[in-house]
Amino acid sequence: MKPYEAAMKGASEIGFTVLSMSTSLVAVFIPILLMGGVVGRLFANLPLFSAWPSAFRFLFLSPPLP
Repeated sequence: MKPYEAAMKGASEIGFTVLSMSTSLVAVFIPILLMGGVVGRLFANLPLFSAWPSAFRFLFLSPPLP
């Protein structure tokens, strides 16, 4: 199997799992987004910078690695 085909197969096998993990992370952070005051403003970008980049990393960068 060629490397590109192997990477695409690996990404398709873990795609749903990574998507569900990222969605659950965002669901956990929703109460933090709804918090008011200074704490709410400090943690407002946490789901943006933790959940979705990890999904991108696991879907597109991990499968091509040996």
